[in-house]
Amino acid sequence: MPQNSPIDDWMSFPVIRSSSFPRNLAIRVKNSMFSCHILKTINFQLNVEKNYLFVGVLEELPLSLTILEHLLPHFFKGALDLNNEEAALKMKAETVTNNKKPASEETRRFLKEETSLSLEYELYDFVLDRIKRIQNKFKIQSP
Repeated sequence: MPQNSPIDDWMSFPVIRSSSFPRNLAIRVKNSMFSCHILKTINFQLNVEKNYLFVGVLEELPLSLTILEHLLPHFFKGALDLNNEEAALKMKAETVTNNKKPASEETRRFLKEETSLSLEYELYDFVLDRIKRIQNKFKIQSP
């Protein structure tokens, strides 16, 4: 094969295999860091959607517990009440970082855009969006 063949620069990746799609979907992407980033993003989103009923986040713990009470009442009935009990509130109050300085906007931007944490941020944003979609779908009030 010639050194600059288009086949060297392009690859097909199987991305989706799900009952919601009639056949496998392959996306043809440029073989680069950008394409790997896109494929990782698609993969974690599909993995969350396909394999997890719910993924919560600590910043939205009351809402996460309320959604779990709604989705799996047999296991999570009263979870929000337990979270609001005196012992839980005391533990939260005692586990605080002293002298914590907030990160600058420049630091936040750097971490979000120029480090390997960018995929973590994308996953976090995706999960937050998914929480809101589930909340709206089941008309769950914020606690």
